[in-house]
Amino acid sequence: RSSDLPVEYREVFIRLQHENKMLYLQQEGSENERIKELQEHLEEKHRKMNELETENRLNTGRVEELQQQIKDLQQTLQNQGSKSDEVNSTLLKKKIADRMEK
Repeated sequence: RSSDLPVEYREVFIRLQHENKMLYLQQEGSENERIKELQEHLEEKHRKMNELETENRLNTGRVEELQQQIKDLQQTLQNQGSKSDEVNSTLLKKKIADRMEK
C-alpha cells in the first residue's frame, strides 16, 4: 500500500501515477485524432467510388446505345444493299432481254 511507503516515495509514486495518466490521455487523444483522419479518408474514398460507379453506369448505357445504333445502321445498309442488288438485277435482266431482242 502507498500509505506504508515513506513520504518521498509516496510523492514520486503519486507524480508517476499522474504522469502515467497524462501520457495515457495524450495517447488516447492521438489515437482518436488518427481514427478521425482515417474515417474522413474512408468517407472520401466511398464518395469517389460512388462517383466512379455512377460514371461507369452512364458509360455502359452510352455504349449500349451506340451498339444499338451500329446494329440499326448495319441493318439499314443491308436493306439498302438488297434493294440495290434487286435494282441492278432487274436492270441487268432488262439489258439482257433488250440485247436478245436485237
